[in-house]
Amino acid sequence: MMQSGEETRAGHATERDRAVFVAQIAALYDNSLSAFIGIIGSAALAVGALWHAVEPVTLVAWLAVLLLVHLVRLAVAARFGRSARTFEESRRWALLHALLLSVSGAVYGSLGWLIFDPSNPLVLALVLLFIGGTAVAGVPFHALYLPSYLSFAFINVAPLGFLLLLSPETGLLAMGLSLVLLLAVLAMVARKTNSVIRTSLALRFENESLIHELQAARENAEQASSAKSRFLAHVTHELRTPLNAVIGFSEIIAKALFGAHSEPRYQQYARDIHASGVHLLGIIDNILDLSKIESGTMALSDEIVDLGAVVQQAIRLVSEQASRGRVAVTFESAGQSLWRIRGDGRAILQVALNILANAVKFTLPDGRVTARIAGGPAGETVLTVQDTGIGIAADEIVRIFEPFKQGNAGIRPRFGGTGLGLAISKRLVELHGGQIAITSRQGEGTTVSVTIPPERCVHALSL
Repeated sequence: MMQSGEETRAGHATERDRAVFVAQIAALYDNSLSAFIGIIGSAALAVGALWHAVEPVTLVAWLAVLLLVHLVRLAVAARFGRSARTFEESRRWALLHALLLSVSGAVYGSLGWLIFDPSNPLVLALVLLFIGGTAVAGVPFHALYLPSYLSFAFINVAPLGFLLLLSPETGLLAMGLSLVLLLAVLAMVARKTNSVIRTSLALRFENESLIHELQAARENAEQASSAKSRFLAHVTHELRTPLNAVIGFSEIIAKALFGAHSEPRYQQYARDIHASGVHLLGIIDNILDLSKIESGTMALSDEIVDLGAVVQQAIRLVSEQASRGRVAVTFESAGQSLWRIRGDGRAILQVALNILANAVKFTLPDGRVTARIAGGPAGETVLTVQDTGIGIAADEIVRIFEPFKQGNAGIRPRFGGTGLGLAISKRLVELHGGQIAITSRQGEGTTVSVTIPPERCVHALSL
């Protein structure tokens, strides 16, 4: 909750209150030129309207003094613009502003005393109009600092108001009472305006503070993510060297390259070690790829790639897995014999292989997986992999592309896997400017679509 202006001046304000007060005083002085134009313009109109009803010398002298006072205010405002904006200095500038504005109000209000003539109600009505109008017009300019406006309005209205209230004539007394009522209403309006301005400034500073906090949090998160990615890249690199030795030596033992084993079980153990090592190396490669992508160090080559040939190569690589699971894998090319795109051939093969391997893994025996390439209406190329597998629950699809996420809670114990394949595939597709989408119905199957944008599609040869 904002504290009152009195508390702020007494030094009991929070840092935000102090910032709001400094901003108020700065805006107050920024309005000086507009206020100068307004009040001098009003005074000039008053002189013109009263020129034939009052001694011209009186009017000219009054206007000259008023102009001098406001030129001093403009000079002070210019000096304020070159000064520091601390809270304590703003308090001093606020008091100076209130003093100068009080002098301005006294000079403008003196017009009512200088030309007060009870026998000429028309002149009094004009003066009342100009003095009251000036008090009203001062609200948007000076209500930023309530003491300034209240002193200006009171001193501006006081000379004419007192003379009217002391008059025995009913009409003049009514005019005086109307000035008092106007002053009371303007005080309430100014107080409300001041409160609205302070609240608006407080909200602005609060929003700026939140923006700074969010930016700092984002930068910290980015730094933490970058540090994590660098750590993973370093660790996976360190793991690959000894793991390659395990894979190589286990393969030598399994194949008995240096002679047969006296115990056949050794060869089976060696094959198990080799298979586990290859599996672990695949996981490490996936983590390394993901860390490179997230840290922005993944470099893609730009070459002409035959997408159909890449998909067929991926099918061959998963054929053994499909054969073991009794899953039929087919390939269809809609309308063209050659689909050529520009991109990184290794990355595109990895995307196709990840999607096909997932489809085969989660398709039950005697099921089928269909890979299809077709053109889109805007010139894009779309690779679709459709399976008749177990499907994914609707509430899990939104998280399926997150690292280490899998479709259902019971999948990992039953089917294995790390949950990195689709996460890596999505990022590789996006690095090519494409999109990847997934639709699924639990118990019926899943369809994954990869869209390559038109600018990466090379003219394809028709059948």
